[in-house]
Amino acid sequence: MAVVAGLAACSQMEVLQDTPTSVSLRYGGTATLDDVTAAADRLCAAHGKIAQLRSSETKGVLEHYAHFNCVSR
Repeated sequence: MAVVAGLAACSQMEVLQDTPTSVSLRYGGTATLDDVTAAADRLCAAHGKIAQLRSSETKGVLEHYAHFNCVSR
């Protein structure tokens, strides 16, 4: 989790939810959906799973959210 926390600080990402079945991230600035997908993959990998994008939304110019399901490989 420390690696993801460090990544979140550099890429302007915040982990909102991290469970064995789902991950939600808030991001902005220079972070892209590809960046948060990679972070979600790392979070899901801690549970032996991979991230699958469930939904994404934009609430402002620099405020984006991505929600992932953690699914079996």
